[in-house]
Amino acid sequence: MKKGTAIHWFRQDLRLSDNPALDSAAQYETLIPIYILDEVNSGEFKMGAASKWWLHQSLTKLNESLDGKLLVYQGNPHEILNKLIEEQEVSYVTWNRCYEPWRIDRDKEIKRNFEDKNVAVESFSASLLWEPWTISKDDGTPYRVFTPFYKKGCLNSEEPRLPAGKVDLSNLYSEDLSSDSITDLNLLPTIKWYKSFEEEWNPGEIGAEQNLNSFLDSGLLNYKEGRNFPSQEFVSRLSPHLHFGEISPNEVWYRAKTKEGISGIEKSLAHFHSELGWREFSYYLLYHFPDLPNKNFQEKFDIFPWQENEEFLAQREAVVATGSLRRKAQWLNRYPTHTIEGLRGNVNTRLQKLEASKNWNGAVFAAAGLGRIGLTPENAVNLEWMVPAPAQGAIMIACLESASDIIEACNALNHEETEICTNMERLFLNKLDGGCSAPIGALAFIKNEEVHFHGIVLSEDGTKKVEAKRIVPNATGSGE
Repeated sequence: MKKGTAIHWFRQDLRLSDNPALDSAAQYETLIPIYILDEVNSGEFKMGAASKWWLHQSLTKLNESLDGKLLVYQGNPHEILNKLIEEQEVSYVTWNRCYEPWRIDRDKEIKRNFEDKNVAVESFSASLLWEPWTISKDDGTPYRVFTPFYKKGCLNSEEPRLPAGKVDLSNLYSEDLSSDSITDLNLLPTIKWYKSFEEEWNPGEIGAEQNLNSFLDSGLLNYKEGRNFPSQEFVSRLSPHLHFGEISPNEVWYRAKTKEGISGIEKSLAHFHSELGWREFSYYLLYHFPDLPNKNFQEKFDIFPWQENEEFLAQREAVVATGSLRRKAQWLNRYPTHTIEGLRGNVNTRLQKLEASKNWNGAVFAAAGLGRIGLTPENAVNLEWMVPAPAQGAIMIACLESASDIIEACNALNHEETEICTNMERLFLNKLDGGCSAPIGALAFIKNEEVHFHGIVLSEDGTKKVEAKRIVPNATGSGE
């Protein structure tokens, strides 16, 4: 055992099992476990009422597991840690990493400030299966799409670390140290609307273990289909437990793997693992694209530049400009009392016309056209309900059927998922004998190994609309 005193700072790792940072701090002669409610650095990302209720329960359970030795504070962590380090002559501080941008910035600053104070500060991986900086494309850039991230990146990377057991805490501090109480944090709402929560949820490490056991015994076998019915037993109910770190993703990953010998479980197990992968992907994107909380990930969602504001959508009379018959028809179908004005010219010319117009409330643009030249307005709004043109944005290469060498070279550039979706959209257009001037929209995308398709046909004035939606397995996504 190492001499001296260590602090473990609990954050989103409210557990004693499989806690690498806690285990490292426990190697010292004296261990001081602390929790700090930081609403100083969180800014606009403060926890909501439901999260605070859960945190109160989880901290209470954690404190019980620590024999009442959890020190609880609120305020700026740097100031609190600095005071504790000086008063208790602390030589080592540990925590498990968090990945929200504001937490990363705060933690880096704390590390820098303690470098000159002869205090070792060390962070550990305990919240993710794969650290975000360990997964990248061949060119070193981060993935932007889940399927290649998970299948090419994660599953071809090193296996997640094996979970460890419960940390030995025989060396908890013995002296009387002052701190706030969990009640002092004022996490519980004054109005007890949370009573229904207490009937359904058991926050804390024990509750997480119970939910995992129940899911593995009763839910995992039928998870792939059963997860679509949240009221039934096929869902894991592990999300809040994972968020607060009451159980590690490594524990969940490997415990689920112990069931792989059960007949017929293969697809459900793979699907459950991929859902854990989606959790990884969310943190991965947040790490590599820290502007995500305030900025659209894809510029194509910034497609509606407003001349003034969006209040006119609720108005009976409004004027909207567009150069697309398809967009016109969809707009009039949704807002039949509005007036559509023609808008021609290149992107720059159209934006100029919008700015100069005294009568237009707004104009509809293609995201690709704005994004290519970097002219997407800051106040643009996405029209999620508008179906794009078939095969919009796809890059095609045409060559002779006899040019086998060119075909072979092009195959190396081909993106299979895009090909499947584009073929389906163009098949829809061809079946309707449509062209660029027809009010026909089609969109196909792949999710969870299935191709989702949405096609529409409208009259030019928008009064009539026929739409079709279909979900098919990826293998038949070519339009069969």
